[in-house]
Amino acid sequence: MKILIPIGTLAEEVKLIDVILYLERYNINPIICRTSQGKFRLAEELSRFDLIDYSDNKYEIGILTAARRLVGQVSAAARQSGSAAIACVGDTTTAWSAAISAQEEGIPLFHIEAGMRAPSITSPFPEEMFRRSIDLLSTFHIAFDKVDLMNLWREGCLRDDCAILTNSTVYDDMLRRQTWSPIKEHAVVHVHRRETPLSALICLINTLREKIIGNYVDDIYVVNNRRYACAEEKLKKIKDIILINPIERHKFLRLIASSRFVVSDSGTLQEECAAFSVPHLVFRNETERPYLLSHNAPAWLIGHDPAASLPIIRGVARYAREQIGVRKLRQEWAGGSEKIANFIFKKISSVGR
Repeated sequence: MKILIPIGTLAEEVKLIDVILYLERYNINPIICRTSQGKFRLAEELSRFDLIDYSDNKYEIGILTAARRLVGQVSAAARQSGSAAIACVGDTTTAWSAAISAQEEGIPLFHIEAGMRAPSITSPFPEEMFRRSIDLLSTFHIAFDKVDLMNLWREGCLRDDCAILTNSTVYDDMLRRQTWSPIKEHAVVHVHRRETPLSALICLINTLREKIIGNYVDDIYVVNNRRYACAEEKLKKIKDIILINPIERHKFLRLIASSRFVVSDSGTLQEECAAFSVPHLVFRNETERPYLLSHNAPAWLIGHDPAASLPIIRGVARYAREQIGVRKLRQEWAGGSEKIANFIFKKISSVGR
């Protein structure tokens, strides 16, 4: 039996790779549909699986134009492969296109990372709009927290025996890589969301450079990305920071695990910091993962005004200075991918009968 798994971004690959590996153990043939949304090298572990590749196609600018193109790619891949279902993850344009394609082709949709909600449908946009509509169109929901399941129930998305609660698949990817690292004297800034103003990023970096470097850490690594490519020269001119281009995932995880603290607006990085117990300053006004701001992880929501949140930043930096030793993954958080594969196997088998 075949299941189509569209992948358009590196984050989707990270969250789906272990699910794909476990599906193979259940004699389900995962067909990977590489859409044109992102340009990255597919992981070596996925090279043995059937691949329908649209990654060389142009990714259109504009949400509607891009979505129309991706729906065509995923629908064509579903028909070409004869897949019995589609599984998608998260809130990307590729995931939303998978939901539309499943409706068009009349096949079940499994939504992994279902039920996450930010308070406003416009922030982050279009991701929040995508995740809400995907859940409405999904046949089966796979949630990572009780809060997410409650969101689905409140919105009328849940049906009997069509949802499960499990751990995030990000932790399985981290465990498979056996990432660990001693704590070093640096911090990391990773900001990439379109709703984060460039002026706020510049202000954040200057605040860290003036108030934190030399007092709490020796270096600040700022991860460069295409969202702020237009400001690369401006970022390079800021003294005392180290601007780095995106690096291989295992190297990036070690950089995070060895950090005194991290400042980021990334949802996936919020999970990764929690797994390593790395203090995390969430550079957003709101988050779809509020449970990772609780006792589960050392994380703080600081908004987009570094000057106003400077007391929190200093407090976290001071707290981080007290941490010593080697950070390792909290292994009790792993295991979600196998549970998801088992759930998909059971549901596909029942639908096929």
